[in-house]
Order: sequence, then structure tokens, then C-alpha cells
Amino acid sequence: MKKIWFIILLHFLIFVLSAEIREEIYFKNTDYKLKVYHISGRTPGKTMMIIGGIQGDEPGGYLAADSYVDISLEKGNFIIVPRANLLSIIKNKRIIFKDMNRRFNVNEEAIYEDKVVAVLKKLISESDVLLNLHDGGGFYREVYIDESHNPMKYGQCIIADIDTFYDEDSGITYQLGEIAREVCKKVNLMIKEEEYHFHFNNHNTSSAESMHKEQRYSATYYALTVEKIPAYGVESSKSLPSNELKVYHHNLVINEMMKKFGLIPELPNVYLKKPKLDFLLLNINNERKAIVDGEILRIPFKSSIEILHIEANYERGLIADIVDFGNNNDTNKIYYIDKDTEILVKKDNILAGKIYIKVDKEGLLEVPQIYKGLILEINGKKVVLPTGENLEVMKGSEIIIVSTLPEDFNAIVNFVGFPHPIYDYENDINMLINTGTDLLPRFSPDKGKTYEIYVKKDGEKIASHFIILKKPESEVVILFHNHKEVYLKNGDTLSVNRGDILKIIDVITDIQDKQNIKVNFRGYVTDWTKEGEDRGKRIILNEKLIVKYSINKQGKIYEIVTTYHEQTIGKVKIHILD
Repeated sequence: MKKIWFIILLHFLIFVLSAEIREEIYFKNTDYKLKVYHISGRTPGKTMMIIGGIQGDEPGGYLAADSYVDISLEKGNFIIVPRANLLSIIKNKRIIFKDMNRRFNVNEEAIYEDKVVAVLKKLISESDVLLNLHDGGGFYREVYIDESHNPMKYGQCIIADIDTFYDEDSGITYQLGEIAREVCKKVNLMIKEEEYHFHFNNHNTSSAESMHKEQRYSATYYALTVEKIPAYGVESSKSLPSNELKVYHHNLVINEMMKKFGLIPELPNVYLKKPKLDFLLLNINNERKAIVDGEILRIPFKSSIEILHIEANYERGLIADIVDFGNNNDTNKIYYIDKDTEILVKKDNILAGKIYIKVDKEGLLEVPQIYKGLILEINGKKVVLPTGENLEVMKGSEIIIVSTLPEDFNAIVNFVGFPHPIYDYENDINMLINTGTDLLPRFSPDKGKTYEIYVKKDGEKIASHFIILKKPESEVVILFHNHKEVYLKNGDTLSVNRGDILKIIDVITDIQDKQNIKVNFRGYVTDWTKEGEDRGKRIILNEKLIVKYSINKQGKIYEIVTTYHEQTIGKVKIHILD
């Protein structure tokens, strides 16, 4: 009897101990530290790789990936990279130097994105299936409905680079589209709102007719065509009302994909409480001290500080930044503090708490009034720009610096490069600044892309923010021709017959300020009721077009030009065949 119980216990221990979670860390002590989690199931099976945060302004993706790190598997394996692009997440920006999800065709390590991609490629080679998690704009639909529901939107869809893929080396055919459609069908049964239902999106990436040729440089295309494994992009919508809902929808898709590829899980919980710092454990002049959230820390001049530990209501995704010292993540580094500053603690890019540091230069310590940032108005919408942070806006946007935070901080705020109408007047609060026409590029460190806003108090410069001007582009012009919709990307040409009828339906852009966008068929005689705006008009491609506005001056090639605040942001061509 004892022998039987011993055998049962032995089998139980083998069963339990065979499950394993292993953490790997690449690029330690950098702003782009990469954590990878290998989760082995208790019984063998396929390995599914999940990537989150390859573009850092998509929290649904990286939070969903993170929610699977603590999972236990009955069968199969996971390779999980919750935060592939940590620096991008910290800054809440899609791109730092280059778009990481467009670097999988690059075999160099010139920038940090390439170094991370090299690791991701290695991990993909160890996997049997890849899910790359994103949050996409709008809602994908197979046909154009409106600007938020059309084929060029990515939200609420499962993307594959082809419907059916045949691997000549192995003789295996992957029914990517069939699997995705079945997953969408099952997931949609659990989503009440039809608006939020998932759809299969075939990018048909290899085809010359594909509208998504840029995807040839993506993780999924690399996984499918080089490593020959099934690969999907999973997109929740940025328009969903909460991060919790984005994570929930991602998890619905992941769970169904796990069933399709034979992974048997114990499902993770969605834990999305607001990040809250409890305390920081600091090494101050070789003495350890715990400082709670919101506390004012008084230290002697040029004291050494090292952040040893962050205690919060989350374990992963935490960073601490000593403002104006070091980089974006200053944990486990020693700095000598010679001026008043703050330690900002964030989970990903969400502020969890802060510690105020007051340096005693003269032995008399007072609690200073803390500068917390700026209140701006961007195209009529108020935006808070916290201390230490920068802002990316579309070139042509109109900015008003409303005030500092707090409003009674009594500081001068200067937008460097804006010529104030009063000669040599430094304070630009409440001035209307058009970033397309009012700024002088010679005051920009990169000839017109980046401009500094500095804050000065009592004659001393105490803070800087940078406004990064993003060049607006028209992504797609949608036309109606020969009884069907036609999608033209910037620079494309459409061949038509003379006498055909064309209608400009709309333009899809990444610009939120829609009212200042115009789409004009150069050479079309308008009724002048809305000069330069030709959307919705019935354009007959005949002798009534003004020949002198054609590109070749012969009436054969015309341009449809999209402008924003009178700046040209996109062109497509219409080639009339005789």
C-alpha cells in the first residue's frame, strides 16, 4: 500500500514540477530592456509566441500579453514578450527612431529597434505559431462605410498575410483565413455589441495588388515567409471605451487561438487597477531608506541616490525616472543630485506616483512650489503636458499655451521659434501659434521638426518641453469609378477612359482635425461654393477639364491633391486614356 501511495506521489510531483516559467532579460540597464517569459506546459505541445507593445502607444496589446505571464499550462508552451518596445511604451509613442514592426527585413543592429528585432527573430524561430498584439484605429470593414469603418482601418480584426499558405519545403498547407474566420465567429458570440465584432482581414501582402505592401517588413510576414509558421496580427480598436475592454477582447482571441493550436491553459485574470506607488527603496549616501508616494525627500547638496526597489500594486512594467538625470529608467543606477528634482514612477507610461527631492544648498530647507506642467489648447482641445514630457502634433495644428500647472506658478513660458508680435517679448502664454506658418525653422534643432517650449522662473530656466511636428499625410483617397470603390494610396495612379465619371468619396488620414482638410481635383471646374473641396462631386473626365492644370499640359494626367491648412499632404494621379 505504501508503495502505491509513493508511486502516486511521485507521478504527482513529476506532473507539477514539469510546468516551468523562466524569465530572460536582454539589454539590462538600458531604456529598452527586454523581458521574455518562457512557459512550459506539463505535457508537450506546440509553442505559441505572443508579442505585445512592439508599438508603444497600444496598451491593449501589451497589457493583454502581460496578463498571460503568470498562466499555467496543462499542455503546450508559451514564449511571451509583453513589452517588445519598452522605450516606446514609456514615451507612449509608436516610433522612437524607426517603426520596430517594419524592421524584420533589416539585418543590422544600427539602432536599438534592430537589436530587439534580432532577439524577436530568434524567438520566432523557436515557435510554432505567432500572435502579434496591437490596438488599431477605427473598425475594419471589407467595404467603405465611413471614415471609421473601412478596409484601411485595423481595429477589431485578425490579420493574416495570405488566406492560404503552402510551405514547399514541408509540403504543409496552412489555412490561415479559415482558422481566423472560425476564431472570429466564436469570439463574436461572446461580444454583445455588433460594432465590436471581429473580422478577418487578409492583407494579401505578397500580391502586387496588396494595399499593405509595407507589411512585408513586419513580424508576421517574417514568421510566415522565413520561419514558415502561422502568424497573425490581432487588433483591438483604439476606439473601445477602456483598456479593460481592449484586453478582454484580445484575451478572447488568444484563448480561441490556443484551442486551435492545442494549448490547454488555466486562464489568466485581467488585472487593470490604476497603478499606485507604495514606496521606493533608495540608497542615499550609502544609507537605505524607504520613501512613500508623495513624500518630500530633503538631501544634502550632491548626495548620491540609487533606486533599489519599487513597491507598487503591480510587479511588472514599472520604471522610475529621476527628472533631468539619467535616462527614462533610472533604477539601479547611481546619480549625484545637485538640484531640486522629482522621481516619477510609472507603470508603462501611466504615472503611478512621485517623490519630491529638495536639495539643501544653504542649510535652509523650504517646501518649494512644484512645477507640474503646461495646459495647452491644440486645435481647440485642451491638453495637459506634464513635467518632463514632450508632445507630438500634426504640423499645421494651432497651439495656445493656456497656463502653467499650477496656474499661479508665475513663470514665463516661451515657444522658441515663435516670433512674438511685440518685439523681444518672451512670454507666449495665450498666443495663438500656427505650427505650419508661424514658426521659424532656424530656431529648431532639426530644421523645423522639433521646437522647444521652456519655462523660466525668477530668471532661471527650470523646465523644457519639446513639440515634435509630425508631417501629416493622406493615407488613402477613396474614389467611386465604374460602379465600384477604388482605394488609392499616396502616389498611386488610376487609369481611366475619357468620358468616365469619377466621384471622390473621402480621404483617410491620421489627422484628427478634419475640418481643415480639403481634397481637390486639379483641373475640375467647380461651382466655387467651396473652393478647393471636391469630395462628393460628380466629375466627368471630358473636355470640360482645364488642360493647363494637367501635369503634362495635354489633358491626360491630372492630380487629386489633399491639403491640410493649405499644406499639401498627399497626391494621387488620374491618367485618362484616349
